[in-house]
Amino acid sequence: MATLVLLTFLFAVLTSFGGYPAGQQEPVWEDLAGNIGPYKVFMHINCTADPGEKCGYYYYKDRPASKFTLVMVSNENALAGSKMTVKELSPQGRHTGTFKGYFSTRGINFSGTFTNTRTKKQFKFELLEAE
Repeated sequence: MATLVLLTFLFAVLTSFGGYPAGQQEPVWEDLAGNIGPYKVFMHINCTADPGEKCGYYYYKDRPASKFTLVMVSNENALAGSKMTVKELSPQGRHTGTFKGYFSTRGINFSGTFTNTRTKKQFKFELLEAE
Protein backbone atom coordinates (compact mmCIF):
# COMPACT_ATOMS: atom_id res chain seq x y z
CA MET A 1 0.00 0.00 0.00
CA ALA A 2 2.79 2.40 0.90
CA THR A 3 4.45 1.73 -2.49
CA LEU A 4 1.23 2.57 -4.30
CA VAL A 5 0.91 5.84 -2.37
CA LEU A 6 4.53 6.75 -3.13
CA LEU A 7 4.14 5.97 -6.85
CA THR A 8 0.92 8.00 -7.02
CA PHE A 9 2.66 10.92 -5.31
CA LEU A 10 5.65 10.78 -7.67
CA PHE A 11 3.36 10.62 -10.71
CA ALA A 12 1.42 13.66 -9.46
CA VAL A 13 4.60 15.65 -8.87
CA LEU A 14 6.11 14.81 -12.27
CA THR A 15 2.96 15.53 -14.24
CA SER A 16 2.22 18.77 -12.41
CA PHE A 17 5.56 20.18 -13.63
CA GLY A 18 5.25 18.80 -17.15
CA GLY A 19 7.56 15.89 -16.36
CA TYR A 20 10.72 17.77 -17.40
CA PRO A 21 13.59 18.76 -15.10
CA ALA A 22 14.04 22.43 -14.25
CA GLY A 23 15.39 24.42 -17.19
CA GLN A 24 14.24 21.91 -19.81
CA GLN A 25 11.35 22.42 -22.20
CA GLU A 26 8.99 19.88 -23.62
CA PRO A 27 10.23 18.92 -27.11
CA VAL A 28 8.50 20.74 -29.96
CA TRP A 29 8.69 18.56 -33.06
CA GLU A 30 7.97 20.09 -36.46
CA ASP A 31 7.67 18.53 -39.90
CA LEU A 32 9.05 20.88 -42.54
CA ALA A 33 9.37 20.67 -46.31
CA GLY A 34 11.08 22.90 -48.84
CA ASN A 35 14.37 23.43 -50.60
CA ILE A 36 18.08 23.52 -49.92
CA GLY A 37 19.17 25.35 -53.05
CA PRO A 38 17.57 23.43 -55.93
CA TYR A 39 17.06 20.25 -53.86
CA LYS A 40 13.66 19.33 -52.36
CA VAL A 41 13.87 18.04 -48.79
CA PHE A 42 11.75 16.91 -45.83
CA MET A 43 12.88 17.68 -42.24
CA HIS A 44 11.64 16.42 -38.86
CA ILE A 45 13.15 18.65 -36.16
CA ASN A 46 12.87 19.44 -32.44
CA CYS A 47 13.37 23.20 -32.33
CA THR A 48 13.76 23.21 -28.52
CA ALA A 49 16.70 20.77 -28.32
CA ASP A 50 19.71 21.76 -26.26
CA PRO A 51 23.15 22.20 -27.87
CA GLY A 52 24.78 18.83 -28.52
CA GLU A 53 21.48 16.93 -28.62
CA LYS A 54 20.28 15.02 -31.64
CA CYS A 55 17.31 17.04 -32.80
CA GLY A 56 15.90 15.17 -35.77
CA TYR A 57 16.65 14.17 -39.33
CA TYR A 58 16.12 15.21 -42.92
CA TYR A 59 16.28 13.59 -46.32
CA TYR A 60 16.22 14.55 -49.96
CA LYS A 61 12.75 13.81 -51.36
CA ASP A 62 14.21 11.87 -54.30
CA ARG A 63 16.26 9.72 -51.83
CA PRO A 64 14.07 9.09 -48.74
CA ALA A 65 16.18 6.12 -47.58
CA SER A 66 19.23 8.37 -47.09
CA LYS A 67 18.46 10.15 -43.80
CA PHE A 68 20.84 12.71 -42.34
CA THR A 69 20.87 13.11 -38.56
CA LEU A 70 20.54 16.64 -37.16
CA VAL A 71 22.41 17.82 -34.05
CA MET A 72 21.67 21.17 -32.37
CA VAL A 73 24.73 23.45 -32.21
CA SER A 74 23.06 26.59 -30.87
CA ASN A 75 19.49 27.57 -30.22
CA GLU A 76 18.96 31.17 -29.16
CA ASN A 77 15.34 31.16 -28.05
CA ALA A 78 14.22 29.48 -31.28
CA LEU A 79 10.60 29.36 -30.18
CA ALA A 80 10.48 33.15 -30.28
CA GLY A 81 11.95 33.22 -33.78
CA SER A 82 15.65 33.60 -33.10
CA LYS A 83 18.86 32.09 -34.47
CA MET A 84 19.39 28.37 -34.75
CA THR A 85 22.48 26.45 -35.93
CA VAL A 86 22.16 22.74 -36.67
CA LYS A 87 24.81 20.38 -37.99
CA GLU A 88 24.15 17.55 -40.39
CA LEU A 89 25.63 14.10 -39.88
CA SER A 90 25.78 11.67 -42.79
CA PRO A 91 24.33 8.16 -42.41
CA GLN A 92 27.95 7.15 -41.57
CA GLY A 93 28.07 9.73 -38.73
CA ARG A 94 30.37 12.30 -40.42
CA HIS A 95 29.72 16.04 -40.07
CA THR A 96 28.88 16.93 -43.66
CA GLY A 97 27.02 20.23 -43.43
CA THR A 98 25.66 23.05 -41.28
CA PHE A 99 22.34 24.88 -41.29
CA LYS A 100 22.47 28.47 -39.97
CA GLY A 101 19.25 30.38 -39.92
CA TYR A 102 16.12 31.48 -38.16
CA PHE A 103 13.28 29.35 -36.90
CA SER A 104 9.93 31.11 -36.65
CA THR A 105 6.77 29.94 -34.96
CA ARG A 106 4.73 32.46 -36.94
CA GLY A 107 3.84 30.46 -40.01
CA ILE A 108 6.31 27.73 -38.91
CA ASN A 109 9.47 28.00 -40.99
CA PHE A 110 13.24 27.54 -40.84
CA SER A 111 15.33 29.47 -43.35
CA GLY A 112 18.91 30.57 -43.82
CA THR A 113 22.13 29.22 -45.33
CA PHE A 114 23.33 25.63 -45.57
CA THR A 115 27.11 25.09 -45.91
CA ASN A 116 28.61 21.84 -47.22
CA THR A 117 31.49 21.06 -44.84
CA ARG A 118 33.73 19.47 -47.49
CA THR A 119 33.27 21.84 -50.46
CA LYS A 120 32.36 24.98 -48.45
CA LYS A 121 29.61 25.53 -51.04
CA GLN A 122 26.63 27.44 -49.65
CA PHE A 123 22.96 27.15 -50.49
CA LYS A 124 19.99 29.16 -49.31
CA PHE A 125 17.34 27.02 -47.66
CA GLU A 126 13.70 27.63 -46.89
CA LEU A 127 11.59 25.03 -45.11
CA LEU A 128 7.91 25.54 -44.32
CA GLU A 129 5.48 23.56 -42.21
CA ALA A 130 4.73 20.34 -44.10
CA GLU A 131 1.14 19.69 -45.05
